[in-house]
Amino acid sequence: MTDIISLGDDLLFFSRIRAEAEAAGRKAWQARDLASLRARLADLSVGLVLLDLDVAEAGAVISACPAGVSVVAYGPHVDAARLRSAREAGCARVMPRSQFVAELSGIVSAEKSC
Repeated sequence: MTDIISLGDDLLFFSRIRAEAEAAGRKAWQARDLASLRARLADLSVGLVLLDLDVAEAGAVISACPAGVSVVAYGPHVDAARLRSAREAGCARVMPRSQFVAELSGIVSAEKSC
């Protein structure tokens, strides 16, 4: 299975993502901004990017990802415009943070999340 990159700046939340990924037999890495995402993408075999919409715009992330990398975006449920923008940018899945948390185990255990 390929690696996962979580683009977000919340270290505690990332520890939860990493634990779920490890339970699924995958490795998870954190990128805190678009530059570190690009560096990780260059160094790793990545199949999935988990995008916190509070950190980066979906269009920029999708543009940075090579073909075959799925982007799952999540953000505040009250920010409908940002969630809609992520859908329009082409994210494989877009969801409110609460749904992302509820489905995290299934998301990281799937090889492709689209």
